[in-house]
Amino acid sequence: MLEELLKQDSYIVSKYNFKKYIERDIYSSFDSNSKIYGIIGLRWVWKTSYLLSRRVKTDKSIYISCDLVWLKNVNLFNILDELQKNYWYTTFYLDEIHFNQDWQQSLKNIYDFLDVKVIFSWSNMINLTKWWYDLSRRSLKFELKEFSFREFIYLTKNIKISDYSLDDILNNHVEIAKNNISWFSKKMLDDYLRFWQFWYFYEEIWNEIEYKIKMQNSIKKSIYEDLTDFVDISTNNLSKIEDIIYYIANAGTSDLSVYAISKKITLSPQVTEIYINFLSQIWLVNLLQYFWKTSDRLRKSKKFYLANTNILSLFDSYTWNFRETFFVSQIKRLNKEIFFMTNTDFVVKHNLSNLYFEIWWKNKKRSEKDIFIIKDDIEIGIKNEIPLRLFWLINKI
Repeated sequence: MLEELLKQDSYIVSKYNFKKYIERDIYSSFDSNSKIYGIIGLRWVWKTSYLLSRRVKTDKSIYISCDLVWLKNVNLFNILDELQKNYWYTTFYLDEIHFNQDWQQSLKNIYDFLDVKVIFSWSNMINLTKWWYDLSRRSLKFELKEFSFREFIYLTKNIKISDYSLDDILNNHVEIAKNNISWFSKKMLDDYLRFWQFWYFYEEIWNEIEYKIKMQNSIKKSIYEDLTDFVDISTNNLSKIEDIIYYIANAGTSDLSVYAISKKITLSPQVTEIYINFLSQIWLVNLLQYFWKTSDRLRKSKKFYLANTNILSLFDSYTWNFRETFFVSQIKRLNKEIFFMTNTDFVVKHNLSNLYFEIWWKNKKRSEKDIFIIKDDIEIGIKNEIPLRLFWLINKI
C-alpha cells in the first residue's frame, strides 16, 4: 500500500503544471504554522491546486488523494505513522479527507501522537460541522471561495487591478469607478457572472456548452455523492433536492421562502427546510435570516439564493433574482452577516453597524439618505447610488 501511495504522489507531482495552475492570491493567507489545518470549499475552486502547489515546494512531503476506493477504510494515522518512520515524511497533503471513514479520529491521533504536519481539503460542511467542536483546538480551517472578478481579469486579460474593501466602495465609489473605467467592459462582467467563477474557465479548450455540462455534473456529484455520504436520503428525494435548485433559480425574489418552495416541489415545509440547509452546507445555496432588532429574528422565515450567478446561469435566469444573487454572494464572500427585510432588500452587519441596501435598476430613484442604492447598468454613481458592478472589485474585508 505504501508503495502505491508513493507511485501516486510521484505521478501526480510530475504532471503538475505551474503554468496551468497559477497560484491564487488568497493562497498565501491560508499558509499556517498550525500542525493541522484544512482547506474547505465548493468543488472546482482549486483546493487540490493549493495542496499540490505546496507539495511541490515542500521537502519530505507527500500528496495523498483520499477518494481512492482502497483508502476508504484504511486508518490514516497508521498510514502516516508508517510513512514517517519508513520514508521520513514530515508533511502530508490529504485531498478530500472526508472520503476516509475514520478521518476525525485519525486527525486527533495524528495531532496527539505524531510529529508531522497535515494539510487536508474538504468539499462540504455537513460531517465537518458535526465533528469540528472536537477538532477545533487541534486544527484550523480556511474557506476557499470561487474565483474573484479581480482574479478572472488577471488570468484572462493579464490586467492587475487594485484590492478594494467594502468601505472603499461605499465611501469612494465615484473615484474607484472613474479609475477603472478605461479597462472595464460590461461584456467582461457579464462573462464572469455567467461562466467564469470556477476552474473550468481556465482549461485549454473551453466552450459554453461544455462548461454548462461540467457545472451540472459537478452539482449532481455534490448532491448524489457528497450529500449521500453523510445523510440518508431516498433516491426520489434526491431528485426533489435538484428541484429545489431549479425552483430557486427560476423564482421571483418574493417567492424565495420555505413555504413557496415546499408548495412548488410538493414536500412539507419542515423537510424542505432541512434539504435547503443541506444545500447550504455543500455551498450550493446561500441562506438569509430575516432581520429583527429583537431576539424574535429566528421565528421569521428564511430566504434563499443560489450560491453564485454561475450556477444561476445554468438555468438562463436573468431576473431580479440574478442581481440579488450577485450581491448576496459577494457579501457572503467577505464573511459578512447579511439579512433580508420587508422595507429594504438587505441589511449587512459591518464594523458594529447595520448597513442598508436596495438593489435597483438604472431608472429607479429613492430619496432615503441612510440606504445605499445599488444600481445595475450605470458606470459611475453619485452620493449613495453605487454601480452594482463595483461590488465584484471587492476582494478584501
